[in-house]
Amino acid sequence: MSLKVNIKSLLLVTTALVFAAAPVAAETVFEATLTSDQEVPPSGSEAYGTATIILNDEETEAHYTVNFAGLDYEQTGAHFHNAPADANGPVVFTLDLGSPLAGVWPVTAEDVAALFADAIYINIHTVGYPTGEIRGNFAETAVADEPSTWTEVKSLY
Repeated sequence: MSLKVNIKSLLLVTTALVFAAAPVAAETVFEATLTSDQEVPPSGSEAYGTATIILNDEETEAHYTVNFAGLDYEQTGAHFHNAPADANGPVVFTLDLGSPLAGVWPVTAEDVAALFADAIYINIHTVGYPTGEIRGNFAETAVADEPSTWTEVKSLY
């Protein structure tokens, strides 16, 4: 019993030290909902999707995930573009075909500024809609930043 209590105490102390020593992540999350009515002009498709970008704290890499379904036509491309919600803009990064997608986008300072200005959008291109069947502009998402307390750490054991 004493050994079990000592191991438990050691785990508590070790966990507390890890939490105390761990750097606080400053990653920023951006999300987009892809629909046809966001296309310029709207495509009328019933397809839909979601996309998430997590910008690292150094603002040098954007880790992304993309999921979509219900395309009316075969997919021909997928890109991140730079433009506000009511305009079309240039491609800033080319994605692979298919869904789901996940990867890393090596971002520039200009890309980061556009992300924070809600001026990066994802566009899924298809045979029937070569300029885009569905689209969604990324917007920063509030993520709760709740630091752990010693009481919370102890409650895990």
